[in-house]
Amino acid sequence: MLTLWLPNHLQRRAESQLFRSENQFRPISDFSGSSVLTQVYAQYQYKFTDNLTLNPGLHYQYFSFNSTYAVEPRLGLKWEYASNRSLNLGYGIHSQLLPINIYYRQTLMPDGTYRRLNQELSMLKSQHVILGHDWSINNNLRLKTEAYYQYIYGACVNKPEKTYFSLLNEGANFGMDTPDTLEAKGTGKNYGLELTFEHFLNKGLYYLITVSLYDSKYKGSDGVERNTAFNGNYVLNALVGKEFELGAGKSEARKARSILGFDLKTTWAGGQRYIPFATEPDPATNYTTYRQVFDYQHAYSKKFSDYYRTDLKITYRRNGKHITQEYALDIQNLFNSKNIYTERFNRKTGQKSFIYQTGLLVIPQYRIIF
Repeated sequence: MLTLWLPNHLQRRAESQLFRSENQFRPISDFSGSSVLTQVYAQYQYKFTDNLTLNPGLHYQYFSFNSTYAVEPRLGLKWEYASNRSLNLGYGIHSQLLPINIYYRQTLMPDGTYRRLNQELSMLKSQHVILGHDWSINNNLRLKTEAYYQYIYGACVNKPEKTYFSLLNEGANFGMDTPDTLEAKGTGKNYGLELTFEHFLNKGLYYLITVSLYDSKYKGSDGVERNTAFNGNYVLNALVGKEFELGAGKSEARKARSILGFDLKTTWAGGQRYIPFATEPDPATNYTTYRQVFDYQHAYSKKFSDYYRTDLKITYRRNGKHITQEYALDIQNLFNSKNIYTERFNRKTGQKSFIYQTGLLVIPQYRIIF
């Protein structure tokens, strides 16, 4: 099978950034043209026995913009050692393009010209190993367990200086601020255990509980191993729902039924990691205001408080002969938990404070389904 994807097809791409030290805007990308990502893959299945199945595969990618490519073998093995239990083992190499603006980032050279020093960067690559167990306890219950290890290489890090920076941490917050000269020599690793306990919809009841315990590390160009910005270490999700058929609508012979549904979802996750900073008087303003001084040597060594959120959704659905009407009340962050988004400071006083994520939010909904 052949797959073609056009990640960007541009007549022109131009961006500028304000450099406060120069008090002027400087172009950071200026490009006209197009690029194509071509993907080809093949897969084969071989059964040793009725209970033991091997699935080898091969995936190939080619990026026309800088002529980089990746050959990625894949392998899956499944053993159904009982009528309701199975073991599975998976291995694969996976590659992905960098954020498209990285390739177009321009650098001002000493002679006053601009060059795209990141244009030839290779794809980000990783090796995955997964060992899983699937247990169908009965027709309604399933327990799934997975242990995994991921080794990442070819991650973009700062080239001119030996620093903490790695592109693996981008995306933890809105925006992206990267050095203008990168090299694909960074590494990272993720490993953990995931448990999923699921009750399928039966007599109007369903629920799902997932637990994830993990560790996530990386190395920048300075070679120091640190936590990634995403290393919260644990996540617990729980979802339960119940539907009630109302009144005469319980009769299957009727074309119209009224259903009242309740969905409750809660999440508990380890806090987001951040780069600690102190505040000090700013000499650039004759010490009349304050500035941030980041402790990059201890980047992502600390976490904000844990993340808690519970959502409740109440739904009334009327199934008609030709249309279905649905009324819903979606109550997000039911208990108005204060989850930290980031830390800021007051330039006049130097005092720190937190910016919080969205609190209690009530969203009424109405839908007509044909």
